Amino acid sequence: MTHRHDAHELTWLAAGELQVDIGGRAWKVDAARALWIPAGVAHTVRPGRDALALPLFFPADRWTSPHDAPRTIRRSAHLDALARTLAQPGLATPSALAVCRARMLDLVAEGDEQLPMPLDPRAREIADALVADPSRPETLEEWGRVAHVSAKTLQRSFACETGLRFPEWRTLLRLQTARRLLDSDETVAEVAAHVGYASCTAFIDAFRRAYGTTPARLRRSERARGPRS
Repeated sequence: MTHRHDAHELTWLAAGELQVDIGGRAWKVDAARALWIPAGVAHTVRPGRDALALPLFFPADRWTSPHDAPRTIRRSAHLDALARTLAQPGLATPSALAVCRARMLDLVAEGDEQLPMPLDPRAREIADALVADPSRPETLEEWGRVAHVSAKTLQRSFACETGLRFPEWRTLLRLQTARRLLDSDETVAEVAAHVGYASCTAFIDAFRRAYGTTPARLRRSERARGPRS
């Protein structure tokens, strides 16, 4: 059922995954991402099997939304810890809950733009190389031979230290880089190739899953909005 709230909402899942339909767009919410929905935005929730959703509300008369439209929010250990506290308000004092909400809004303001980096020096060297050139195609096994470390060790470093498996981390890097490149005069196909997608269709599909819209539509929307302050 389509509904709206007087409060801003962060849709966060304890388990499973779901889809939120907003204005003709489908937004995926799962273990890797939450969804910010400003107050008054009509939406329809379509839970998957075994989905356990914990919507976290921020009264609009007390909290200003960091975004004027829905936005995916990358989950991290910090965000998840705050979410668990807010999901159990009876276990914290009102002042502690207010601090949690303020910190949560700081993370929401960052959205999905902050790329988590691994701490292990070997994994960090690989991450830095990919940041410099997101189109590099090496598999984790190939990177392991370069860094003289097993792929299993690298996978564990990425998963434990960034909250994302290596393929998920590389996809996030590529899509974030693509979003920045959309501010340039490169075509969507050129952006796709620039960040490592052999197929423009695959790039558009991945972009839509992450951001709920296509690269071309996002570019038109942001250009219509004018220069960023």
